[in-house]
Amino acid sequence: MHIARIAAIVNPVSGVGLDPYAASARVAMLRDALTRRQLSATIDVTARAGHARDLARAAVASRADLVIVWGGDGTVNEVGSELAGSPTALGLIPAGSGNGLAGGLGVPRDPHAALATALGERTLAVDVGMLDDHPFFNIAGIGFDAHIARLFNQRPRGRRGRVPYVVIGVREGCRYAGRDRSVLARFRDARHLALGSVHRAPRMVIQPVRTAMVETAGEIEYHLDGEPGIARDRVTVTIRPRALMVKV
Repeated sequence: MHIARIAAIVNPVSGVGLDPYAASARVAMLRDALTRRQLSATIDVTARAGHARDLARAAVASRADLVIVWGGDGTVNEVGSELAGSPTALGLIPAGSGNGLAGGLGVPRDPHAALATALGERTLAVDVGMLDDHPFFNIAGIGFDAHIARLFNQRPRGRRGRVPYVVIGVREGCRYAGRDRSVLARFRDARHLALGSVHRAPRMVIQPVRTAMVETAGEIEYHLDGEPGIARDRVTVTIRPRALMVKV
């Protein structure tokens, strides 16, 4: 894939909390990597929620070949939502708490190595999940994990990360009223999450489907790539095959 037009979107707080110098350091690293490869790009730093989505929409409209995202799963979701279905490829520099899409595709955590991947030749078309009209690229959840995502996102910047996520999970695992298992059984079975053996957990059913619908009376708490939301009465999950081009 020949890269001619590049846009870069930098989340200044993903993975660094309140470090006031993170944004300028990231921009400088991008410019240096591009200059060494005799490339140029428009580089923007996000200033608010939803800003990355607006910047990605503008990049697609300008027919950018590549949009590089330096941030976490939430920023990736905003950008990927605009790139899906377009010929513009997504480059990932993971910097959040989870980095699920980058991890699943084997993108390095080291920023220099991730940049080399983003500016490399290999591009992979990946499926895009849809919960109603909302895209997701790594994971979507309904119920308990959506409840955890909402509480985690309520924490101020600089007080997130893996440890608070685990603490919230343990605390809410004792309190949450939506499951018909004892607290001991919940934590005994939860070990499969850490061991990568979810398919072996009691009463766990894993089945490939083309579409799925979840119905209940009232509100349904969900999350898309860690970003929480609320639906009413029902949600439908579908897949858009090979809808997003990603540098890997």
